Amino acid sequence: MAKHAALAAGFAASLLYSAVSGAIEFTEVPPGESGLTYVGETWGASWGDFNGDRYPDIFSSNHRERPSVWRNNGDGTFTDIVLQFDSTSTWLDFPFADTHAGAWGDFDNNGVQDLLVLSGASFPPYLYHNKGAGIAVDETTLRGFPDDAEGRTATWLDYDNDGELDVVINNRAPNQFIEQSAGNFADITGTVGLESFRTNFGILTDMDADNTLEFMTIAEGDFPEKVYKTDSLPFLDITDQFPSNGLVLDTAFTDFDNNLVPDILLVRGNLRPNQALKVTDGAAGELDTIEGWLAGGSDTGTRSIIFSSQNPIAVTLYTQLGLPKFNIGADGYRPIDRTFTLDPALAENQGIAEYDEAADQGFYIGYNTATGEWQINMSPGSISTRGYVVVEGVDLGDPTIPDLSTGDMEIVPKLFMNDGVSFTDVNGIGLSIPVSCVSVATGDFDNDMDQDIYMVCRNGIENIANKLYENLGDGTFQEAAGFGAEGVIGAGLAAGVGVGENVVTADYDLDGWLDLYVLNGLLMNPLRVGGPDQLFKNTSGETSTNRYLLLDLVGTVSSRDAIGAKVVVTAGGVTQLREMGGNYHRWAQNHQRLHVGLGQNDVADIEVIWPNGEVDSFTGVTANDLYEITQGAAGSQTGAIAAVAPTAVPAFPSPVAGDECGVRPDQQPASFEFHFDGKKDRGLFIWKDCSGTGEWYVRGTAGNANGIEYAGKLITNAEFSNVLGYGLEANNDVLDNSSPEVIDFFLRMSGGGVDGFDFTLPDTAAACLDMSQVANGAQVMLGQGHLPISTPINLATMATCIDIAAEDITAGEGDGSVAVTVSLSAPSTVDVTVDYALVSGTAEADSDFAAAAGTLTFSAGETSATVEVSLIQDALYESEESFTLELSNATGAFILGGQATITITDDESCIECGEPEVDATSEQAIFVWKDFDTGVWTVHATAGGDSGGVAFAGLISSTQAFESVVEGGLEASDTLDFTTSPDSIEYELRIWNSGVDAFQFVPAAGAQTCFTPTGPAGYPVMVGASKTAITGAFNLETMGGCLDLSVADISVSEGAGVASFTVTLTEPSTETVTVDYTTQSGSAIGDEDFVAVTTPQTLVFSPGETSKTIDVTLIDDAVDEGEEAFTVQLSNSVNATLSTLSAQATIVDNETNVCGAPLFDTATEQALFVWKDCDTGTWYVRNTAGGDSSGAFFEGQVVSADGFESIVGYSIENSDTLDNTTDPTVIDFVLKVWNKGEDGFDFKPVAEAGTCLNLDAPAGMTILGGADKQVLTAPFDLSTLAACTSIAVDISVSDAKVNEADGQVAVAVNLSVASGEPITVDYVTLGDSATGDEDYTEVTVPVTVTFEPGVTSQEVVIPILQDGLAEGSEVFTVEFSNAVNASLVDGSAEVTILDDEPSACGDPTFNSGSDQNAYLWKDCQTGTWHFAGTSGGSSSRVTYSGAIESSLDITGVAGNSVEGNDTLNSNASATIVDFILHMKGSGYDGFEFAPEAGASTCLNLDASSPGAGAVLVGADQTSLVTPLDLNTLQPCQ
Repeated sequence: MAKHAALAAGFAASLLYSAVSGAIEFTEVPPGESGLTYVGETWGASWGDFNGDRYPDIFSSNHRERPSVWRNNGDGTFTDIVLQFDSTSTWLDFPFADTHAGAWGDFDNNGVQDLLVLSGASFPPYLYHNKGAGIAVDETTLRGFPDDAEGRTATWLDYDNDGELDVVINNRAPNQFIEQSAGNFADITGTVGLESFRTNFGILTDMDADNTLEFMTIAEGDFPEKVYKTDSLPFLDITDQFPSNGLVLDTAFTDFDNNLVPDILLVRGNLRPNQALKVTDGAAGELDTIEGWLAGGSDTGTRSIIFSSQNPIAVTLYTQLGLPKFNIGADGYRPIDRTFTLDPALAENQGIAEYDEAADQGFYIGYNTATGEWQINMSPGSISTRGYVVVEGVDLGDPTIPDLSTGDMEIVPKLFMNDGVSFTDVNGIGLSIPVSCVSVATGDFDNDMDQDIYMVCRNGIENIANKLYENLGDGTFQEAAGFGAEGVIGAGLAAGVGVGENVVTADYDLDGWLDLYVLNGLLMNPLRVGGPDQLFKNTSGETSTNRYLLLDLVGTVSSRDAIGAKVVVTAGGVTQLREMGGNYHRWAQNHQRLHVGLGQNDVADIEVIWPNGEVDSFTGVTANDLYEITQGAAGSQTGAIAAVAPTAVPAFPSPVAGDECGVRPDQQPASFEFHFDGKKDRGLFIWKDCSGTGEWYVRGTAGNANGIEYAGKLITNAEFSNVLGYGLEANNDVLDNSSPEVIDFFLRMSGGGVDGFDFTLPDTAAACLDMSQVANGAQVMLGQGHLPISTPINLATMATCIDIAAEDITAGEGDGSVAVTVSLSAPSTVDVTVDYALVSGTAEADSDFAAAAGTLTFSAGETSATVEVSLIQDALYESEESFTLELSNATGAFILGGQATITITDDESCIECGEPEVDATSEQAIFVWKDFDTGVWTVHATAGGDSGGVAFAGLISSTQAFESVVEGGLEASDTLDFTTSPDSIEYELRIWNSGVDAFQFVPAAGAQTCFTPTGPAGYPVMVGASKTAITGAFNLETMGGCLDLSVADISVSEGAGVASFTVTLTEPSTETVTVDYTTQSGSAIGDEDFVAVTTPQTLVFSPGETSKTIDVTLIDDAVDEGEEAFTVQLSNSVNATLSTLSAQATIVDNETNVCGAPLFDTATEQALFVWKDCDTGTWYVRNTAGGDSSGAFFEGQVVSADGFESIVGYSIENSDTLDNTTDPTVIDFVLKVWNKGEDGFDFKPVAEAGTCLNLDAPAGMTILGGADKQVLTAPFDLSTLAACTSIAVDISVSDAKVNEADGQVAVAVNLSVASGEPITVDYVTLGDSATGDEDYTEVTVPVTVTFEPGVTSQEVVIPILQDGLAEGSEVFTVEFSNAVNASLVDGSAEVTILDDEPSACGDPTFNSGSDQNAYLWKDCQTGTWHFAGTSGGSSSRVTYSGAIESSLDITGVAGNSVEGNDTLNSNASATIVDFILHMKGSGYDGFEFAPEAGASTCLNLDASSPGAGAVLVGADQTSLVTPLDLNTLQPCQ
């Protein structure tokens, strides 16, 4: 077929235009606004319109999570309706299937797109037949659709132009060509000759401008996989006519230079490159984190991560392999968990096990002691292997991955420009900089009449900025900056940003500007994690006036989707090409709607070349609109174009009988109890087992939110049975079936919780579900199809319930009667009856209204009736009162509300009732009023604009405890005490300017309550709405005077024996008055300073009495404590109120004390002075030298278990020490004074009890306390001045080292603080490498060490025994136990005996380039000996020769750097090793050997050797002459 004229003309016109090209700008729409909240693993997404409203919707596979079907709500938001879309619960029953890409296509030509989703090897494809309104049915099996054999992306096409869409399944296995015939599908791969293999997607594009779109299959790797001409059978393979390239990840076929043939853009690299990074770089000594991704196959060999570390590391490996594939160290031992810790110092972790990378699949980890580096190797074992590695450790080096492949690194995209005949590689036109990108989408993002490029970029473990390349109008590009769609950026799992995976384009809001949907979930197996999906709105239109066209093609002869069509748009002399090839790229599908930018042009001409070759043309099409172009009849060019608008999002269909059916929970898959997910789905689900038991199920879910609540009820005209709760908690949920015809329920859940219940109805019964509360963002969903429904709904008919309800009404007490209306929510086709009755509330039957009951009847079609109620008038003030009309026993309808409230307004008055009108800026007063309906009293104080402020104070006392007291707007300056006595409220309200303070209270029913204002004097209390002024105390019930009880404070000496309180009644009473009392400790403690009265005692006033006494017994102690106080509390008064709630008794102490500062002379008195400020609780310590020119050094500590509130030094110089930072419970002090000097400090302990002061030095120094200079003995307790007993004392011991020749060792034993009690601890010795009574004098019977009071250190002396053996350092321990009056912090001291004989043990340190010596040493752990000679940089040859002779066999002889010119002979005799070692420069030769145990072995070094036969022995390099006995290190005998 010849090229169309417009196509040919386009070549010449392509460079003849200019357009206004502003900056391309995108703005991310936050998930909270868009509703696109998914975060996790992804495998592409696809835009389509599944409900026919013209708004693009999204399918997102989410890979191994349940897919999402995001409905575009038309307002910029999206809702995941997968529950409704997947009406057959295919995904819902298997939510973790290996789901791959989806492809939208209207295969049955019904105007709504169907969805074909492919999946991994263990799962079938899913063909969803769209039923409209967002509901689809899985018809894979019904339509004979074959298995997809690890499908990747499907491609819809109509190869034979019969109007029925066929489909290609792009597989990891050979691709399949599936032909449709009348809605059924069959595999005809062999017929069409399709031979493509392991492809990611396929696309239709006309590369040679013959108006027939070629079919191209695109694989991951080499491009192209296959290209076919499809206009004959079998298809013609023309792959060799196209440019080839490797490492291809994604492609775009786009006409970049407007010459009307598509060009080819290739994005290249490894799908997920190998990479390792230090994602957390802590400071020195802090934790670092390295994360890495290793992937490879049979052609890549070993992949490694290498990093340095001297410290232990924690390793976590995520891989598709199991733990048996992890191999650690040279021996390849295996961990028991995915996370394990490795110490480089352990030999088992050093080295790497041998493996064959072609055969052994696994991970090999080990430490290289020579380089100080860890190495993690991944061996592919001839198949695809991958792993994600997380390493944590201190001071990790930066990781490297050696031998990265080209695909692991940034790589230049490939752009092949097509002139219709051949392709030209033109990478130098703006795309020449290497990138690390994985997905590409093209479009005219700035509507300037050329197509731009957007790439999603990433590395192996990090998300990097995505890229935008703006087309400069001639097919060349410029990279954009700051365009707003760079995406989330970060590295490592903790960043939560995932790894970029894909992008799909659509104009989702129909504003004419292409938008982006970006996925960040390429963290593939073995991880199930990923980043957020992101929606980027194209906001370029806010600054640009460029125009656009949006085109929907509707095929009539061709398939309705018009797959295979081409569109040519001409405006302003520029012609552009768009193809209807499915808009596929890797695992993704852009929206099929055609978007065309028009620059500044207001009209355009359009030509459509339909797949059957016919052409429809349209001229003068106005810009900035959405058009639907419908194909004309066959054989004619009668197509039509019409501007169209999006429609309202279609509602889900109303429920009909059968929609309620679903599967019983016990018939669901074992791993998925319900056909919804409590962690993802939020709603109330109700369904019925229609095929078995007839049982109904109700389940509520939280969708991973907290505190989600559902409330409602079910009502039936029969009775419910088998009502059983599911997952209900007693403290959260309610399920009430106490009335058999009603189920009231309240369900509360969080996270993934599922709560609910089951019930059964008789077959003929109707039931109504009515929800009173549905959680925000949730719906009520019916049946297995999860059809959203509104309530109330009749579960028998699926129609809205007919509700009988009565209306609330208000009437005046004097109205005589009132008519209550009862209504039906809708007319009924049958008669409806309902019983009614009047029920008392605050208004009572036959006092406020006439009792009545009866039955109302609604004839068919009637909706309203009335009940006449008679009212009764009285002369009482009652405020408003109410009663109810209750409905019951309905037939033909349901009672959902059940009652109406009739309110009667009163016509009498009340002084205290009602809230007054108050102006806080001008009225200064205290207002009191009562809410008659609730019984709540309010106290409200205002300053009236007074800047100086006012304080209102008073007491509200009652004969019974108050029911409630509630604060309202009080500040810290206010006082409201209602806890000290439950029947009294003390208040002081401080307010300034226009301030307001308030509180409310409710007295007990029947109580007498007295309101007593105490300040300011002369202010009346303004009562009620009328603001009636009342002066002085008044009774809230009578508004008259109060009968009050009060008690006065007293002061008494500690030795008086009794404290007597006088309780007074304001006036004689005609009734018996009683009041209870108890005592309350203050600074005086009950049962220490006085006899406590904890059980309430009753004081009785007989009629006429006005005074009574409460006697409290005092306890005289010998403790210096100053003045102390306690209170007596009054409560529970009867027949009188309390004007005071308590009185205080002050006990005057009769002991001497340390209060007050002493007078002392620093020139003559040498002492430590200690005193207390008994008002503030602050203690003072001062020390004086008394004129001593040599000085006095005071050392000690103050210890308090609770710590100190404050510490302040006094005259502290550099020579002094005052330390509270080492231990906040201890003040260590060293105070040095000379001549007339005075030092000291002040402190305040949190608690004095148990606080101890000790003076360690000078010994015998005088301590004087208080103003009286009372002599004190340290250590003493600050609260008692007696010896400390409660202080916690720790015993610690110190390790020691001693030379063998020293004769004894002293082990230090120390106390943390001095004690006022004797402290003892026992010790024994315990041998280790040192032997008791051979190396030291053993102590086997415990010996006791005693610390007298005040002593803080002792020594334990152990004799050391000298021998003549060379044995190296040896160790024994001194073990401590049985501590008395103290705790052992460390009960073991290690003593090291340093040997004084030569030792052969340990490696010597030497430099072979400068040291010329013979060396001999022994590995004393294994018994192996080593000999080495060094040339020390000599330019001439150096020779060491000699022999080793033994009385028994010598084994394990092995050379070290022994070359061919050296001699190492142990073959002549098993007991002799002859050696001649030659070297020069920095040479180093040697060998190792092992004489049998017990053998006498002699080394003889020839005198001609360097050193004249001498050898340096052991790590200490002791110089000894040979011949040398290796056992004794003495000359051989």
